[in-house]
Amino acid sequence: MLSESVDEPGGREPAVPMAWMCSDFLADRLMLLGDLMAPGSTEYGAGRRALTLTLYLSCPDIEVSDLFAAYQRERWLTLTAHADDWRTWAEARLERTAARDRALGRGDPDVAIARTAWSWLRDTELLPPLLGPEPPPFGSDQDRRRRSPWIPAWHLGISLAHLAVEHFDPDTPLVRD
Repeated sequence: MLSESVDEPGGREPAVPMAWMCSDFLADRLMLLGDLMAPGSTEYGAGRRALTLTLYLSCPDIEVSDLFAAYQRERWLTLTAHADDWRTWAEARLERTAARDRALGRGDPDVAIARTAWSWLRDTELLPPLLGPEPPPFGSDQDRRRRSPWIPAWHLGISLAHLAVEHFDPDTPLVRD
């Protein structure tokens, strides 16, 4: 997606991260409509960031105004279906996007925000919500270390993102009047 700029007094034109902002808006709407986690929760934030990153990286050359028309449910479901595949895809796509940005000699704010989102998803660990019966208690200290209940935020986030896309009905308006 392409960034836009706004004229500022003094002739400078700061770039506005419109591609990221539109991707984030769409991801937020899909997460809200999916009603998977409480908005404002850390888990919701992980899902929203992972979905925003997916939307942003899957449509690198789309004009911002075309993002909503470019709804690609099947592609997004495929991308988010397997967490490890998504991680490999996201890291490679983000690196290509950043390399292109460096080669053009510009500091695209969309790329900067995407890198920050990926850093948070990669470096943050979350305790996943219990979705079934409580697991048995851990045995020894060694078992505890080996079977830590904490998972990377990207792993939980992409699972929630997948469910949000899967449960979205394309006939549902994203914005209500």
